Amino acid sequence: MVEDVETSYWPPNGNLTDRNDPQTSMGFFKSLVDGLNYEEFRNVYEPTYFDRNIMSIFFYHNLVIIKKSKNQR
Repeated sequence: MVEDVETSYWPPNGNLTDRNDPQTSMGFFKSLVDGLNYEEFRNVYEPTYFDRNIMSIFFYHNLVIIKKSKNQR
């Protein structure tokens, strides 16, 4: 569980113009979402550690919950 992720939107550490900036906590967590479905990708792709070991991600107001487990069919 990661709380207080609202700081991703605040200066000086947040990015006021790019809400997907992977340098912020929210941008990083959003970048993990596609990896949940990496087995469905239609191109050559080498899954990352996160792709293989995150089963689910839940987003709530100012809170992110990650369930770790083997991500395979």
